[in-house]
Amino acid sequence: MIRTLRDAVNMTVIVVTHALESAFSIPDRISVLDRGHIFAVGTGQEIRGSDNPHIQVLLNHQPETAVPDAQEYLRRLPGVLFVGALDGDGMVRGRPLLYTNTAEGKAVRQHNYYHWLASPARLVQGQLVTFLNDSNAARCLVTPYMRVRADFEQIGRIQRLERVFDTTGTGMVAALVFAVVWQTDREFLLVDSYRAEVRADDDLVRSSVQAMNAVLEQIFTTFAMDLGRRTTVL
Repeated sequence: MIRTLRDAVNMTVIVVTHALESAFSIPDRISVLDRGHIFAVGTGQEIRGSDNPHIQVLLNHQPETAVPDAQEYLRRLPGVLFVGALDGDGMVRGRPLLYTNTAEGKAVRQHNYYHWLASPARLVQGQLVTFLNDSNAARCLVTPYMRVRADFEQIGRIQRLERVFDTTGTGMVAALVFAVVWQTDREFLLVDSYRAEVRADDDLVRSSVQAMNAVLEQIFTTFAMDLGRRTTVL
């Protein structure tokens, strides 16, 4: 019907679809989008013959079981990236380890002794700087102490970072919001929220800290992949 209407009135038609049959039977040219960005354009024959692994997964209906590699997606920011401490409300600003016990309701509580050498905001900032530096995310990374003018500014907020006790055991959950601002015109290059949860091996605080590191690595990897996709348009 769409092709008949297009041919009858000689009009340009844009079709957005997840149905492969429609995607290959209706248009003359196809654009493949991933999270709002075009990463392949061509005729149906060209798309079918593409050696892009993501397109082949789509065409063959094969699930992507491999753990994503941030390096595959990451494109270096063409400038200096400023990474500041993350913001947070209430108990997130303090140093005690937070926890939630589902048997006692969903209220967030804190242990009455200190586990962190610094606040969660500073700890997450430090780990994020290390991760982005190892990932070669920008030409140069700076923190507030360096007092260097940056081309991009990364800002963030901690919504959750706590141990979780439930009937299945113990785990760590984190929910963070990250944004990257282009300093030239103060426009957002990226803004998104990220959440991850990892089960701990046992109830020991040491195991929960290891789970926290795993949670943050998952979030940082996804953030780096998203940043890489945005960087390709610069």
